[in-house]
Amino acid sequence: MKQLLFLFFVSFSIIGLNSCSKKDAKNKVAEEVAKTEVTPSTPAKPSRLPDPSGTYSDSDGGLSFTFYSTGKFSSELLGETTFGTWTRLGNNVELTYDEGGFANAPSTATVKIGDGYIVFNGARLSK
Repeated sequence: MKQLLFLFFVSFSIIGLNSCSKKDAKNKVAEEVAKTEVTPSTPAKPSRLPDPSGTYSDSDGGLSFTFYSTGKFSSELLGETTFGTWTRLGNNVELTYDEGGFANAPSTATVKIGDGYIVFNGARLSK
């Protein structure tokens, strides 16, 4: 009888421990799934891009650009003034000259814009 009671106690303990370990295993699996599960998130908002409006010129004063909030611009190179329109493309501004730009220059150009400056054909112009 003692042996039967002992076997009953041992089997009950084993069953109890086994069910606990299965429960722990299920919890661990659920935790791992939760860690690797991809949750949809809202896309990051792009940082505010600098406004190109204003006048930029090089340190010598030989080249300047003035951007207007209407999408128009004027540029001056050694006393010759040209006009056109600008369009924002990320950190760049695409320029389209009204009458072909400066002498022997293409009718479009790209200007990289930063905070308080632009870069045109390698030249940095400040506001």
